[in-house]
Amino acid sequence: MKKYLNVFFQIFLLLEIIFLITQCANPSSPTGGPKDVTPPQTLKFVPDNYQAEFSSQTVTIYFDEYFVLDNVNDNVIISPMLDPKPTFKIKKKSLVIDFKDCQLEENTTYSIWFGEAVKDLNERNTLDNFYYVFSTGDFVDSLEIRGRVINAFNLQPKQKVYVMLYSCENDTIPCDSLPYLARPDYITQTLSDGSFALCNLADNQYRIFAITDNNKNFLYDCGEEIAFLDTLITPKPVCRHEFHLEEENISEDSLSQIDSIELKEKLIADTLTSHHEHIDGHHHDGVFVEMFMFLELDSTLVIKENKVLDTTRMQLVFSRPDVYLTFSAEPSKIDHLSDSIPWIIEQWSQEKDSAILWFPYFKNDSVQLYITHEGNPFDTLIFALKEPVSSRAPRRGSAEADTTVIKKPKLAISHNAQGKLPFFSTFEFQFNAPLYQWNFDASQFYVAEDSIPVAFPPVKNADPFSQRIVLDYSFKENTACKMIIPENSFVDIYGYSNDSLIVNFSTDDLSSYGNFKILLTLPEESPQVIIQLLTEKEQFIKQAIVNNSREIDFSYLKPQKVKLKLIYDTNPNGKW
Repeated sequence: MKKYLNVFFQIFLLLEIIFLITQCANPSSPTGGPKDVTPPQTLKFVPDNYQAEFSSQTVTIYFDEYFVLDNVNDNVIISPMLDPKPTFKIKKKSLVIDFKDCQLEENTTYSIWFGEAVKDLNERNTLDNFYYVFSTGDFVDSLEIRGRVINAFNLQPKQKVYVMLYSCENDTIPCDSLPYLARPDYITQTLSDGSFALCNLADNQYRIFAITDNNKNFLYDCGEEIAFLDTLITPKPVCRHEFHLEEENISEDSLSQIDSIELKEKLIADTLTSHHEHIDGHHHDGVFVEMFMFLELDSTLVIKENKVLDTTRMQLVFSRPDVYLTFSAEPSKIDHLSDSIPWIIEQWSQEKDSAILWFPYFKNDSVQLYITHEGNPFDTLIFALKEPVSSRAPRRGSAEADTTVIKKPKLAISHNAQGKLPFFSTFEFQFNAPLYQWNFDASQFYVAEDSIPVAFPPVKNADPFSQRIVLDYSFKENTACKMIIPENSFVDIYGYSNDSLIVNFSTDDLSSYGNFKILLTLPEESPQVIIQLLTEKEQFIKQAIVNNSREIDFSYLKPQKVKLKLIYDTNPNGKW
């Protein structure tokens, strides 16, 4: 009996301890240490980095932590290029590069730039500017070209564009055709600030280009941005300083205790050779180039895009501006063509490189559109258009069809006086379709507190079949205005008209604006220049075209920070 009491007491004591633990414990997720912000670091290379007389079929790089390779095809760049590329495999904390299927050239220095590929497993911290370099010859090439690629129009850095180097030993392809026809000898990619470095180059003369390379074929294709130098470039050795000395090899304190200058230089050289990947700091006496990237205009006129927007119109986009294009269609397919409204209405963009075509009469599912350029056949398009219908029509023959009156769609109208209208601007109506006719005879216009309407303003330079009507009226500051527009005052090309409309608005005053004056002094025999005023985000505000030194006054500006751009208009055509 005593034995059972002891067992019972032990069980009771154990349950009591468990109960106390669960009551005292504060259950929560385990907390970690500080966030990891350090990328993976290299520990060892087999064979060594910057190895000469390279003959191995594999390279193994050991890191201090687990890592991933992100988007190898885009991030890892090998110069000179290899086809096929080596394979990359991760084995625990090491990276194995397999060259078994690669044909390495003799006496050639290869560099593998990993870009943003190597990242730690958890936080994705990137090991930046990481190279593995080797040579199949008896020395490693050490010449360099550094530089920067910027946008030619806004001078902003171009990120992740390819910088390509071509040897001019090629005697079969003209140098200026190289980016079209041949892949580069060396290639790298720009960083976020537009900078780049082409390292470990052979002693040669080169042509240098930079392209956006949207299709990743390492060739320049139409529609890609390009930058280049029009002269040959020769790489140079780079003198470096402020290097890091690894503690296990040699320290600055130990250097100070060595009297022999030759021994110091040898120790430093040995350290730099075995730990080249740790070198950073300032570079001088090298080659630095700045290239301006632009989109070359294709002189060939082609239709880049054609798209049916809805049942009444389509859009055409051309490769370049042109004013000599005309449109026609098969006459037999035109339904009840009117003399007063053309069967096709053209609305061109301001740059004359795109057009919207409206079709007032076409009811055929298939339209054959003929396009001519300067009277010569240019292209033929076949597309489908359907007659505009009500959004919901009753089924034919139903009782609803017999009793329901289908409402005719109304012409939609908007205007530019939402809120306050700038007192120095004009009032403008906008419509969702081209207008056939308008009439303001019955419309009323009130100014300020007048109870009697004044004469309605005339229309200013209205183009036929336009989608906008501008009133020719000079407003005053801080003035309330009112317009009453009766129904059927506007009729579009489909015969749709407007509902009655009342527009109330007011104008602002001069105190809402500022002005910006520029005293421009041009050098003698200067070409025409364009002065542009831009927002902080490079959006266009105003511009002035100037041919001589004078004061320029940009007036009626909203309070904001602005940028100023000057363009030498050497053609001169009034645009960049």
